[in-house]
Amino acid sequence: MGDVRRFAAVNTKIKAMEGLLLDDGAYQALVTLNEPEEILQYLKKTSGYSSIVELSGNEIDIDGEERRLRGDLIEKYERLGHYFADHYKKFYKTMFMRFEIEDIKLFLRTFLRKEDVGFLKEHLFQTRYHQLDLEQLTKANSIESFVESLKGTPYYNLIKYYLEEDPEKMMFYMEMSLDHYYFNTLHKQLSEFSNEDKKSLLAALGQNVDLQNLQWIYRGLKYYDLSSEELLNYTLHVGYYLKYKDLKELCYTRDIDQLVARIQNTKYGFLFKGDKHNEIFFELNMERYLLKLMTELKRKHPMTFMDTIVYMHRKEYEIRDIFTLLEAKRYHAPIEDVKRFLVHIVV
Repeated sequence: MGDVRRFAAVNTKIKAMEGLLLDDGAYQALVTLNEPEEILQYLKKTSGYSSIVELSGNEIDIDGEERRLRGDLIEKYERLGHYFADHYKKFYKTMFMRFEIEDIKLFLRTFLRKEDVGFLKEHLFQTRYHQLDLEQLTKANSIESFVESLKGTPYYNLIKYYLEEDPEKMMFYMEMSLDHYYFNTLHKQLSEFSNEDKKSLLAALGQNVDLQNLQWIYRGLKYYDLSSEELLNYTLHVGYYLKYKDLKELCYTRDIDQLVARIQNTKYGFLFKGDKHNEIFFELNMERYLLKLMTELKRKHPMTFMDTIVYMHRKEYEIRDIFTLLEAKRYHAPIEDVKRFLVHIVV
């Protein structure tokens, strides 16, 4: 059962926090509501969000509510960090790199679209584990000056070489490079874990890498017309089910239809079930698969570090679904359409 005593305190905390997550009944109720205001009022009445959602006056600030939900998520993650030590603490801190990388991507997209970066301040969250000075980054006035402001961080050398690329492909290359660094860093750190934790984390991280590789190959071929050699060069070779020969076969495809057909012959064929060429459902199926996978791994490896990993996924997908519900109700989408776009499956 692993080192139960090491995780006794944090897993007790996790169990209490899981009790505040939305259950099936809550999702059933939320999808039937008609307005964003009703969604927020419902959440306000639940113990998990009663102190976060702010309802005042007649106007509902949906963007403000989303920022508060995101801020609460970060705060909860930071509090959990106090329970870990040595290589577990190191790994946990590395997972916060995702937020930094997403911030960098947000900056890059804003500059490439020639938009004002001033508005980004309201969408950024400085965590205690951040290496970036977000306030300083918002002073950049071009993509070149922004990249230069990353000097001294591990991200600078990852993306500076792509500044001369065609703007159409620049963002894709930079995103791939950043994501590669994140997943490779996590994978290298697994060597320090106990056998049981290593086994479960390799399964979780490896299958996540498999899905990322499929998404990168799909996007690279469909939107950027990358060569087979480029596609293969950008794949990560630390996946779980998809080995080098599998990735090579997928990369050396003639067109997107052949790629989809080949993916459907892998363990991940379900990604293109139904709306096979709709990337929204492709990504949604990825998230649903990961959520199910995490739950299974927690059951197989109880009272381990996996409890924390599973909670983080569940909480992030819950926040994502709340955002989806708010937007869907803003535009009065039919209930059945709303259900299709949620990570949490509502029957």
